[in-house]
Amino acid sequence: MDDLLRAIKATKDIKDDIPSQIEEGLYLGSVEAANNKTLLKSLNITHILTVASSVPPAYPNDFTYKTFDCKMVLFIDH
Repeated sequence: MDDLLRAIKATKDIKDDIPSQIEEGLYLGSVEAANNKTLLKSLNITHILTVASSVPPAYPNDFTYKTFDCKMVLFIDH
């Protein structure tokens, strides 16, 4: 959980269309990052978890998508 919180804080200072690496093979990013197909492919990303039911998969033929419908998000400030 601490790694995830650090990654969330780190993304505030990073260009929005580039995902932040949490650990090897696991990235956290914005909608813009999820739409950066060239970069996703270069990072060997194969699966995308979307935490918003209103955002349709951008590249359904290129990646495996799972959508998690999150009605409320809890932010913990440490």
